[in-house]
Amino acid sequence: MTVGYGIISGFSVAHGHADLDTIELACTTRDTSVVESLLEHASVTEAVCLQTCNRSEAYVVTESPKDGHDALSSVVRDVPSDAVRELGHEESLRHLMRVSCGLESIVLGEDQILGQLREAYLSARSMDAIGPMLEEALTKALHVGERARTETEINEGVVSLGSAAVRLAARDIDLDDASALVVGAGEMGTIAASSLAAEADQLVIANRTIPHAEHIAGTIDGAEAIGLEALPSALAESDVVVSATGSDSTVIDSSMLEEAAQRSSSISPSRAISLLM
Repeated sequence: MTVGYGIISGFSVAHGHADLDTIELACTTRDTSVVESLLEHASVTEAVCLQTCNRSEAYVVTESPKDGHDALSSVVRDVPSDAVRELGHEESLRHLMRVSCGLESIVLGEDQILGQLREAYLSARSMDAIGPMLEEALTKALHVGERARTETEINEGVVSLGSAAVRLAARDIDLDDASALVVGAGEMGTIAASSLAAEADQLVIANRTIPHAEHIAGTIDGAEAIGLEALPSALAESDVVVSATGSDSTVIDSSMLEEAAQRSSSISPSRAISLLM
């Protein structure tokens, strides 16, 4: 791919070689702020940043690899070097296509990453940060990701962490008669709630902002929405728990689960499954 002037350089801090704390360290600023900071380098003509709960990546177009390395290093200066994967021109192109196909995801073939990559592309383009090089690279990656899902079976079955959590729960308990609790009303919580709604007998959605929980519950027949202050009693009445919040602090800790177990003889540690992110 040689359209435009310059070469693409990138970095990736992702689940394959970094823990969640390190990934969060690489996501201390918004993706738009990262793009803005990269464009401040005189050598950078194009830039894009992709941040999800399991990865932080950025790509720039410069005249030389050294210019690209120097610009990107300024973004990850506080991240341990062994957690940063540097990508050259061809590596960046190959990696973007693998990411869009879901080959670099925790859940192979998951669909969310394709939309997240598209949002990163559109966000950078709205900032006039996308030129001919990244335009072709990103649109090609998105096209390949779409083809992978329509022409292969890569996204058959479990396609997200939320649905994977439900599949894991189904291995241990009979969900047909189970009471399920989803903590968090974001994208992952919504996916988990939808997956559990098709399996569990009862479903409760808890969120700090109750209207957000009510919005999801309103789309699921029989689902109930509660605030986080009602978590202790909800935990005691639940057979399976999926927690997917964006909170910086712990929402459910061991003491809360122990208290819930004491209040309900039906709960044991093996029956409370928590997916924290």
